[in-house]
Amino acid sequence: MTVAVVSRALVGVGKHRVCLVHLLELSLGFLVTGVQIGVVLLSHLAVRFFYCIFIGAALNAQHLIIISFSFCHKSAP
Repeated sequence: MTVAVVSRALVGVGKHRVCLVHLLELSLGFLVTGVQIGVVLLSHLAVRFFYCIFIGAALNAQHLIIISFSFCHKSAP
């Protein structure tokens, strides 16, 4: 009989804990959403930076060499 009473009390405590979690999620949910959006945007910036530096340079290597040689050849006075 005492085990049933203790179990019933723990169920009530569990319900209050779940309600507290939902309350915190409702009141602080906008902060979590902002963080997730920021992480997605920052990851896109990192991927774009990688693309511009490594892949973009490999695709446009001919233009890079032409520009480099145009600055190296200066006429002697």
